[in-house]
Amino acid sequence: MKKIFFQIITLLFVMIISSCSKDEAVINNVDDDCVTVCFCVSGLNITQEKTTRANTIQDAFPMLDLVLYTINNDGSYTKYKECSQTNTSSSYGVVTFENVKCGTYKLVAIGHNDSTHPSMEDPENIAFSKYVYLYGHTADVTITKTSTSIDVPFVHKSAKIDFEFNGYIPDEVEKIQFSIDGASNVYNAITGLAASTTNRVAAINVSKAERDAKKVTTYTYTLLTQDEINSANSYVNITIAGLNASNQEIDPKTYNHIPLKIGYTTKLAGVFFDYNNLSFNMTVNKDWGSYETVEL
Repeated sequence: MKKIFFQIITLLFVMIISSCSKDEAVINNVDDDCVTVCFCVSGLNITQEKTTRANTIQDAFPMLDLVLYTINNDGSYTKYKECSQTNTSSSYGVVTFENVKCGTYKLVAIGHNDSTHPSMEDPENIAFSKYVYLYGHTADVTITKTSTSIDVPFVHKSAKIDFEFNGYIPDEVEKIQFSIDGASNVYNAITGLAASTTNRVAAINVSKAERDAKKVTTYTYTLLTQDEINSANSYVNITIAGLNASNQEIDPKTYNHIPLKIGYTTKLAGVFFDYNNLSFNMTVNKDWGSYETVEL
C-alpha cells in the first residue's frame, strides 16, 4: 500500500513539472521584438517620357520590388523579407511586412518597366531581361517597437537615349541598327549605379509611313557606372547603320564618347542618310530635360 502511495505521489509530481514546462515554453515563444511595418513609395514627381508626366506610380512604372536584407559579418547580404508587385495590385506602392524583428536592415526598392521581376537575391547584381527605365531607393533602416511606416522616396536610376532620324531613307534600308558599347541592364542597388557594362545591339524596322514622312524615332535606356559621363570621360560609343534585306550594314557611322546623365535624356537627331546634307546633332534633356548639345 505504501508503495502504491509513493507511485501516485511521484506521478502527480511529474505531471506538475510537465505542466510548468509547457506554460514556460508558451511564454518564451511570444516575441515582443517583432513589429508590422508599412513601406510607402513617395516623392514621385516623375516624367515618364518627354511629353508625358506620370501622376501616379501606376503610370510611372508597372513593376515594383522591395526587399529587406540582413547584413552579414563579411559585408554580404541575406534576403530577409521580399515583396514583388505589379501595377494591377490594389495596394500597389504600399508594402506591408509582418513580424519584422527589431534591428537594422538594408532596404532596397526598385520600380521599373521590365516584363518580369528580376532576382533580388544579390542586391549588388540585379539583372534585368531588357534595358529598363529604373527608379530606386536604397537605405539603412532601423526597425524599433515604435516603427509603423517608412517612406521610400524613389529617384531616377537610368539615363535615356533618344534617336530621331530625319530626311531621305534609301529604299534598300529596311532596318536601322544601333550598337551601344557601354550599355548596361545590371544594377548594383548598393552603389545605385550599373554593376557592369556590355555591348548592346538592337534594330528597328523602317515602315513605309516613316520612309514617306522622312522621319524615324526610337529610344532606349541604360544604367551608368557613375552619375554623369561627359564628352571627355564617356565610355559609351554608339554605332548606327542601315540594314538591307540580308542584314548587311549600309553606311555605318560611329559616335564616340556620348555624354549621358542619370535622369536625363541624350537625344541624337538629324539627317543621317541624305548624303548631300550630312548633319547629326545630339542634345540631352533633363527629366527627361536639357543637359548638352553636341555637333557630330
